[in-house]
Amino acid sequence: DLRRLADENGAALLLVLIPAREQVYGSGRAGEFLANHERLRTFLQQEKISFVDLLVPFKQAASRSSGRGGQEGSLYWRHDSHAGPLGDRLAGLHVARHLIAEGFIDVPDRQDRLLRIDVAIAGCREK
Repeated sequence: DLRRLADENGAALLLVLIPAREQVYGSGRAGEFLANHERLRTFLQQEKISFVDLLVPFKQAASRSSGRGGQEGSLYWRHDSHAGPLGDRLAGLHVARHLIAEGFIDVPDRQDRLLRIDVAIAGCREK
């Protein structure tokens, strides 16, 4: 049980939901992935486990561009289901935003930091 382990060690638990390529681009088994995604979201909400859901941010980044995947400016690698450099950057920005906004970490320039993160997120688009 991750929550028990985190509690026993005085750690905060935060899960990051990284969508499959099919969820973002609506291809292949998108419906199956989306159903599983919603079940997981519901479970996490019911259990009051903090999470960052990257489905909407990844879809937004994909819709701001016409990227084809596999390049440095792509959310996913072309021949691999893992997030590529842009996907990793976008995930990192959203996790950082959540950690600061929800008080997981305290930063002295909180509002400025959140604004800079929001600007960086807005600039994430596939090439």
